[in-house]
Amino acid sequence: MLLRQGVKVEAYFYADTSATARAVMSHRLCVLTERYPALLTTAAWQRAFAVPQDVYEYRYETIWQMMQPSQQWMIVAGWECQDLSAAGGGQGLEGARSKSYYQLVELLKWMQAVAREKGNPPVGYIVENTAFQYNWKHEKVSKEDFLKVNWTM
Repeated sequence: MLLRQGVKVEAYFYADTSATARAVMSHRLCVLTERYPALLTTAAWQRAFAVPQDVYEYRYETIWQMMQPSQQWMIVAGWECQDLSAAGGGQGLEGARSKSYYQLVELLKWMQAVAREKGNPPVGYIVENTAFQYNWKHEKVSKEDFLKVNWTM
């Protein structure tokens, strides 16, 4: 999305506990570099996978070390959707397959705080998940959890 709009990416990091997802992203980065060589150089993503791959391993100090002064950060993230989807069991945000949402919120808070402390612009973010407001099977998910996510973000 950013590349299509002509935004140069200076550094790219990727975190996912799935080795398959990381392999797909590695291939995708090569393709994107071929397509947008002036906007996404190999140097921008050479350390893409050198960060903790599990969001539960991140700490405030981790973010502090990653973020350099004067950098604009853009976070695109998601969390497991099985407990929110109508196809899932309906455990919602408290389920084992959706609870990483809370760690994602903490991560975004830490990033905003570090950006302020280092004099950087506010961190931009896009957070995605399934359309759980339409979960017709589990009203708690479609009403309570959907509102919780919208008020938290």
